[in-house]
Amino acid sequence: MKNFQKIGGFAALYLAIAYLVGIVLFLFVLDYPSIVEPSQKIDLLVNQQTLIYL
Repeated sequence: MKNFQKIGGFAALYLAIAYLVGIVLFLFVLDYPSIVEPSQKIDLLVNQQTLIYL
C-alpha cells in the first residue's frame, strides 16, 4: 500500500510540474492570449508543434 502512495505522490508532482510548464509556455513564451484571430491561433499551434510536444 505504501508503494502505491509513493507512486501516486510522484505522479501528482509530475502532473503539477507539467501543468505549470504548459501555462508558462502558452502565456509567456508563445504569447497565446495576445492573438485574437482564430486562424492566427491555428497557425501558431501548427508552426510551434514540436515545441508544444516537447
